[in-house]
Amino acid sequence: MKKITTTLFALFISISAFSQTFKVYSYWDEAMKEPEKVQHLDLSLKQLKTLPAEIEKFVNLEILELSFNHLTDLPAELAKLQKLRVLDLSGCRRMKNIPPVVKEIPNLKELKILEIPEWNTAKIEAIVKEYSHLKVITKEELFFYSIYAMIASKE
Repeated sequence: MKKITTTLFALFISISAFSQTFKVYSYWDEAMKEPEKVQHLDLSLKQLKTLPAEIEKFVNLEILELSFNHLTDLPAELAKLQKLRVLDLSGCRRMKNIPPVVKEIPNLKELKILEIPEWNTAKIEAIVKEYSHLKVITKEELFFYSIYAMIASKE
């Protein structure tokens, strides 16, 4: 129980990373005007089929949200983002696997892969094992977090 509580607390902390005071850039063109200032880029729901190689210009990027796009792969230039800590690929249903470049992102701490129903439980478990150096957030982790939050609120 202590391990579950510790894991859930860590999950809570990682989820709260999104609530930091970074300005959230939601449009590529806007972000490209001042790429060195971009720390949080949310390109969710933009119907992207590819992520431009110019992503490497966001040298201070810490959080990259790509959820619910039509991506099948990610550019090798992602590996150049030294400060990237959080990558959200939730809902990217056209991805058959996690792109290999994800392993090359030097300081990545968290990978979100929610809402990809084409990936069965065995595949998700294999991804969690393969990326054990990261906090991989799946539907199961969010379920346990919500239970933990309910228990904590009653204490």
